[in-house]
Amino acid sequence: GKFLDYDKVYGAQCVDLVHYYYAYFGKASYATGNGCDFVNNKLPDGWTRIKNTADFVPQPGDIAVWGKELSQYGHVAIILSADAHSFVSMDQNWPRGSACKKVTHN
Repeated sequence: GKFLDYDKVYGAQCVDLVHYYYAYFGKASYATGNGCDFVNNKLPDGWTRIKNTADFVPQPGDIAVWGKELSQYGHVAIILSADAHSFVSMDQNWPRGSACKKVTHN
């Protein structure tokens, strides 16, 4: 229910939530750009990028990334739970202008 603005630029965006998440792991410098940029951003050592497929089930703590097919800026969120049909994530700015909250995506 809080608005998080990590970089104090453009207000509370989805990437601000993920910036705090990266910082929690001591990897803040890797979180750069808009949500869509996380599709190709360099990952910290030991982190793995996994492309979404029909049978992929994300794990709690994974970071979901939507590229430019969603919008000009994309979107990022942190997975809380998932099954083969949907997932619940912690999102910010979904829908636009909203604070951090649990969102179910399918």
